[in-house]
Amino acid sequence: MANQLTEKRKRPLSPLQALTAGEPVPKFDMPSPATPKKTVLVNSMIAPTRTSVEIHSNLKYVNPHKICNWKYKDRSPVDRGDIEALSKSLKENGQAQPCIVRPLVDNEKYDYELVIGERRHLAATLAGIDLLVIIENLSDTEAAIKQIIENQNRKDLSEYSIGMSYAKLIENNVITAKDLEERLSQTKLQINRLLSFSKVPKEIWDAIEDPSRVSARTATELRALSNKGSEYIDAIITLAKKIKTGKIGGTNLPKEVEQLIKGDSETTSSAIEIKSNNGRHLFTWRRDSNNQISISFPKDIRDIMNKTKLEESIKKEIEIQLNNTASIHMDTFT
Repeated sequence: MANQLTEKRKRPLSPLQALTAGEPVPKFDMPSPATPKKTVLVNSMIAPTRTSVEIHSNLKYVNPHKICNWKYKDRSPVDRGDIEALSKSLKENGQAQPCIVRPLVDNEKYDYELVIGERRHLAATLAGIDLLVIIENLSDTEAAIKQIIENQNRKDLSEYSIGMSYAKLIENNVITAKDLEERLSQTKLQINRLLSFSKVPKEIWDAIEDPSRVSARTATELRALSNKGSEYIDAIITLAKKIKTGKIGGTNLPKEVEQLIKGDSETTSSAIEIKSNNGRHLFTWRRDSNNQISISFPKDIRDIMNKTKLEESIKKEIEIQLNNTASIHMDTFT
């Protein structure tokens, strides 16, 4: 009896048991085609450190460097969060939720395209471990629908990322606004608000810096106001910091912008247009209630302006004036 127990303990681990225990995967003969394949359920304790180990027909571990992002991915860089912390968690605790990929054909660099799971993909790449994925043959429309369904259960994705993703899908005829209304059970107004993010001029988002902190309601107002012309865009850029921090939002944004333009608001005490010798509007000096000075440029100037050269010119001029000021102070004491 004791010998039988000893022999039982020495039986080699199955591949799944080896994965679960973190042991090397034993070599084994693949079943013949006539043998039906048994599907094995995967739990969160499987260590994600094996290379392309097949658990069942469409679930496997893959080198993350062989996976590229789908061109219609729904997460912008501002929504990636703490990838280092997630990377550490994957390495220590394993991957609880597989990513979804689709196979690529005739691609020398990548084998798969990532549909769902960008943060996990980045974290696995950083950790130097393989990524657990489900492989599905999906059309662009099918992949888009999967993303949309996934979005409904996610709290870490901003309205900005969602709106920009939806706009790109619609622009490329992958899905329609009507499809979004039906899939999300949302009204046309709600969908249009999300789509507003893509219709706000880039220079406004650059000034706000973190569009993930802007609501769809505020984006709707930004779009409507910016459509009124460069003067309104300049005013919005002046208010960018307050929009970013939430001090100004969808409810009071129109009023603040109108007052800034009219010059009768407490938020501004002066606005001076600087023009060329032939009368062309070059830029505007503005001073707010905190005596902070800002410069805004008309759209036609922004479109042709070389920002790098402008920054260098401003930097050089400030340094000259600082040196001149220092020289004056030195002369006073000599």
